[in-house]
Amino acid sequence: MSKRNRVIALLLIIILFVACTSGAKNKAPQKDAVVETVPTKGEEILTDEKATKVEEEKAAHVESQDDEDLPEPTAEVEETTSSKRFTLNKDVTVTENIIYEKDDIKVTVKSLAFDGWMGPELKLLAENGTDKTFTLQAEDVVINGFMIDSYMSAEVAPGKKVNDELTITRRSLEIANIETIQYIELRLRIIDFENYTNTFSTDRIRIETNADQGYVQTVDDSGQLMAERDGIRIILKRLDTEDSFWGAELYVFVENNSETDISVQVRDVSVNGFMISPSFHAEVLSGTKVFDKITFFEKDLEDNDIVDIEELELYFHVFEKDGWNTLFDTEVIKVTFQ
Repeated sequence: MSKRNRVIALLLIIILFVACTSGAKNKAPQKDAVVETVPTKGEEILTDEKATKVEEEKAAHVESQDDEDLPEPTAEVEETTSSKRFTLNKDVTVTENIIYEKDDIKVTVKSLAFDGWMGPELKLLAENGTDKTFTLQAEDVVINGFMIDSYMSAEVAPGKKVNDELTITRRSLEIANIETIQYIELRLRIIDFENYTNTFSTDRIRIETNADQGYVQTVDDSGQLMAERDGIRIILKRLDTEDSFWGAELYVFVENNSETDISVQVRDVSVNGFMISPSFHAEVLSGTKVFDKITFFEKDLEDNDIVDIEELELYFHVFEKDGWNTLFDTEVIKVTFQ
């Protein structure tokens, strides 16, 4: 065989190999989850009757939408989901106000903007009257009772001012179905990298908007109830194997009606009988809720020849957010996807 023919043959073999292995990432359609083992004694999952009622309500909602004349799309339409049009209310504003002033550090809320690439932006002015550089961040951001993903990190030199913004991710607002921002709660984190012992967090700060105070935030807590104990509920929402950037994502809803700020993790996770180490750490303040996801990485699935998630086993570890003391562990939960 000539050198040219050998090269052509080699290229054909590589193309065939890529074609055969390109299906490693799971692209199966979304499946219904069935929880076969209740997490702890005395707990119940959704009964068939309740599940049927939920489906009937969903069907009635879809039917009523079909009968209505939907408005023409406007600039307010930010995202479109499979069930409804998500519209973010851009008429919401905040009043300029000093939210922190102590020890020559001052932080002022300037405005709320909706033209950010990642989502709405809370504009802040940070002023440093000290003789040290500090970094300003925000933590434990809550909007309308939901823990929300956000980003901010502003470095302020001694005697200087910085205009920066707290970015609120549009995706997290959509998942929680927050179309109108009524209020924002947060703590400011003042970080001294030269002397970390000077680092501290402020008390919780609440920022009201001009939104109608009569607006009622909807809460979609439908799904499979996986744990309910001491005012804490964990609900399985859905498995996403098509749109996940990482591999596969299991969406969960956590509601914390206890008096303790909590963190939730998963332990002893197996997929189709293979031990897997997914990524999941949900922090839920007392009196709040969060939509989060357990992320399974594509490489882990491929290494175990998992092309379709059929069975999942795990248990939830619930502990104090700041003290790390264990509150409770659920029993092992087995979920099958049909």
